[in-house]
Amino acid sequence: MLSALLDLVLTLLRISGFELERARISDAANKHRLLSAVERARKVIPLSAALRVLRLSSSRYRAWVRAESVLPFGRQTELSALQR
Repeated sequence: MLSALLDLVLTLLRISGFELERARISDAANKHRLLSAVERARKVIPLSAALRVLRLSSSRYRAWVRAESVLPFGRQTELSALQR
């Protein structure tokens, strides 16, 4: 059932023209939200599957993770607050 719902949502996104491959997510808070969602998904599916669903390359994902890990502590706290 979940697979069918996911297929519906992905199909809707694709026919609406949404493509993460060509979209630029420049806002740090949105990147943080997406990385947090990937981490939650990793509890039940492999990372490669999560990235494939998002159509996010593993190199871009790793770059975002590296960039987030070098943020000053206060900025990480601020991003976490924005996520709520």
